[in-house]
Amino acid sequence: METIPVFFSPELASKMSLVAYPLQSAASQSPLELESVRLKKDNALLEMDMAFPSDEQHLDAPKIERWKDLDALTFKSTTVIPVCHYAVAKMQVDKTSKARELHFVPLAATYQMRPTFPFIEKEDQVRRSKSEARAKLERNTKRY
Repeated sequence: METIPVFFSPELASKMSLVAYPLQSAASQSPLELESVRLKKDNALLEMDMAFPSDEQHLDAPKIERWKDLDALTFKSTTVIPVCHYAVAKMQVDKTSKARELHFVPLAATYQMRPTFPFIEKEDQVRRSKSEARAKLERNTKRY
């Protein structure tokens, strides 16, 4: 049996958050370059812009052509109501004395990041407005 000192950091408790990507599997993740971050702490809202992946192995030719002007993917957080308390911990081992100590910090918030698709929504909006204009034209044409 061994006694290990445990250190708690209340100074970091309000600053440490967990950012999770529940829709991505760990095996299929390819690292994306972070471009910008927006945080509204009072509203528990986090947005992150990541560089659009340039590798063509994950996109088919029509999508590459359609989204060629897209610069970034935006991930937006959903609110996660804290059900229990989580903490981040790290075991540190002194190289010379081999003494171990555990440092832990409670998490202030959890952000579940989900991708947003404004470029697809824009295409849908254009498609809807065209079909509404066509329907209006047909209604006006049938009157005469």
